[in-house]
Amino acid sequence: MEIEDYPSDQYITELGEVDGIQTVTALNNQSTLYSITKVDIFNKPKESSAFSFDERYSASVFHGIMPDTGAAGVSTAGESQVRALQQLDNSVQVDQSTAGQHTIRFGKGTAISLGTVTIQILLGPITFHVVPANTLFLFCIEDIDRLGVKLDNLENMLIQGDKKVPVVRK
Repeated sequence: MEIEDYPSDQYITELGEVDGIQTVTALNNQSTLYSITKVDIFNKPKESSAFSFDERYSASVFHGIMPDTGAAGVSTAGESQVRALQQLDNSVQVDQSTAGQHTIRFGKGTAISLGTVTIQILLGPITFHVVPANTLFLFCIEDIDRLGVKLDNLENMLIQGDKKVPVVRK
């Protein structure tokens, strides 16, 4: 039997049905987390926990940084995702003296920034405006341009000179 003979949209285990797309997404999230923070979740002490796909952008799981070629004009991060990153890196602190500098429009609603947090990644520092919204870290096109980063959507890479950072599609 060849691999083509197996259906690709679902997998059955002794624990029940597993959603392949959600499983691959979770693995991609962990890969992105490691590439940004160098935290190896598999070398942490074992602790009891429940894994759930329902906690979208909560403070319990850091989902990484997403290139955002649209709207905001400034890089933004949801307050819950900032807390999730702080659990992994306690040096990440919100500068509340910058609160109110920007009003960000998300669809029909708006959010006023609560402050900023600067994250040093392989490509350079990015200042994110923290907002009380259910969103992940959004790396805006202006900051992408400022850092001289190219988004190669065919190879799924952010490229800056010789530096390449994989982009995980969600």
